[in-house]
Amino acid sequence: MGHVGMPLSGTLRTVPPNRRSGAGRSDSLDAGTSAPTLTRRQEQGEQSRKNIIASASELFARHGYVGTPMSRLSQHCGLPPSSIYWHFGSKAGVLNAVIEHNVEQFVTGLPRMSEFEGTPLERLEQMVDVIAASLERGEAPTRLIILLSLEETGSFDSTDASEVEAELARVRELMLDLWREAIGEVIGSTKKRADRELIEQLARLGRAAAIGAFVTDRPSHAGDLRTTLDTFTKAVAAIAATRRAN
Repeated sequence: MGHVGMPLSGTLRTVPPNRRSGAGRSDSLDAGTSAPTLTRRQEQGEQSRKNIIASASELFARHGYVGTPMSRLSQHCGLPPSSIYWHFGSKAGVLNAVIEHNVEQFVTGLPRMSEFEGTPLERLEQMVDVIAASLERGEAPTRLIILLSLEETGSFDSTDASEVEAELARVRELMLDLWREAIGEVIGSTKKRADRELIEQLARLGRAAAIGAFVTDRPSHAGDLRTTLDTFTKAVAAIAATRRAN
């Protein structure tokens, strides 16, 4: 059974875009009312906002948040810094909008053990294969969210930093839940504290292995990412077999 792209459990809280109202767009409409016709100036403002988000998504995915100064973003999107500040208020405001635009797509695409058939180990192998394929493709939301998740606490400027860091922490935790669930099924027992601690350690190792392999993978080392994840899967299988034998 293939990966069907079911979302992780729980409701994903998207970060509200921190922008000024100058673009003239209302984010909500009363029930039964039609969307107002935008003036040419408002349409231009909306298009500028979309262009900024698209450019920021590409640059943050390539260089990270800290590695993308406002001057580079301005040059890439073709708008002056004053225009970017007018739409979003700050660089962190841009990041809020970028996360809102990309994070739900990323989280929804994470595979779950329940999507596959076979023994727990066979399902873990299938899940890892889907993860490896997704990382190898290096799609924009995947690369963006992973690189942003590696940003150190304190990297985000202004008063928006707490919201940005909270959302990225949520993404990291959702990724960890993915591994907890999968490894817990392979290990089999969670009654003892030692079992739960082992599952937690392996889950964190699995997340780190996936992120680390993705970050260090290069075309000249084709297959390294998949080899790393396959090695991790074999290690989990060996640990589970040893525990069953004892």
